[in-house]
Amino acid sequence: MSHIIRPQMPAILMRGFEAFAANDAVAIGEVFEPHAFLVSHVDPKLLNLVGVPRGKPVRSRGNLEIARFFAHEFSVLQINYTDVHSDVRVGREYAATCDFEAKILSTGQTVAARCAGIYTLSRTGRKVESGRTVCKFITPGWDFRFN
Repeated sequence: MSHIIRPQMPAILMRGFEAFAANDAVAIGEVFEPHAFLVSHVDPKLLNLVGVPRGKPVRSRGNLEIARFFAHEFSVLQINYTDVHSDVRVGREYAATCDFEAKILSTGQTVAARCAGIYTLSRTGRKVESGRTVCKFITPGWDFRFN
């Protein structure tokens, strides 16, 4: 019988996902290097909800700008639940898929989303140098009501 041994997630990424679950934008910024780069391809419906211009990926350069983006996101959404359900590491590259549930603060409506990301760790493995993510709502019909 074979066993699958799942490697442990690097501590710095675990801190980032925990900060996301706690709605802590400052702690998310601390996960990244000062010169880090984050590109997020986000569902246009979510971008519209957060108030970010649609059609282009969200690009954040530097840990302060990354923290500012998440602070803006947390002013609209309250993250209630986060689950990293698949991950793989090869060298300094780390890929993870995360599901989360968020409450839209303006309406009280709860929605679910899925994000897949690839992160490049620094040479020491203590910070994240770059991240590329794709996020999509997975709640069917979240943006309209049934009669």
